[in-house]
Amino acid sequence: EERALRDSFAKLVALQHELREECRFTRVSVNTFGMGPVGSWLSAAAWSQFLEKRMEASHGDMQSDLQVKLAEYLESRDNQGRGLLGRRSVSMNDYESDDDDDTETIDFDELSPELQQEFQLVQARAAGELGPLALERAIQVQRIVQAVNYSERLSILKECVDAERRRLEAKKGLQSALNSEIMDDEKDFTRMSRNEARSILERLMASDSTGEFHDEDSGSFQ
Repeated sequence: EERALRDSFAKLVALQHELREECRFTRVSVNTFGMGPVGSWLSAAAWSQFLEKRMEASHGDMQSDLQVKLAEYLESRDNQGRGLLGRRSVSMNDYESDDDDDTETIDFDELSPELQQEFQLVQARAAGELGPLALERAIQVQRIVQAVNYSERLSILKECVDAERRRLEAKKGLQSALNSEIMDDEKDFTRMSRNEARSILERLMASDSTGEFHDEDSGSFQ
């Protein structure tokens, strides 16, 4: 069981690095993941932390565009003398935020109607997409804690790893399909351009012999 878990985990880590996932395990971790009763508990803790970081990264990606618009909005207020200059970042009091002295907060009611609506959309999307992941993490941790023995704990860990590996395999397949489609489109465009160029050249050569094309100053092309 340890061997099966490490093999699956090794494939997962390789995919994470190949796809350049923002949250990924180190290659060295493959050598110790799930090894021994104590190691299985440490690996379970690392897995739980991995899922938490994935949620944080996904939430950050969802907020990135909104954060830019918030910064522009506050900058506009600053230019009108109603804000503070010298900020590095902005956040809303609805967000989880580190206690950074350079970060300014803003109340929801102070936002423009457009930003209020976009903020609500981001929050709704986060709840819809990250809520299931948070629930999955809680269930996985609970199952691992309640496992009656080391063998069952390894089996649950392998289920978790297998599910994440399949997700990345599907992601890789989708990216490959998209890249292949783009390459086919580029080939079709190149082929079409060559055919068009050949057709234009043939028409030019044919018209040159019949005197169809003329230059107003110098007469027919030679």
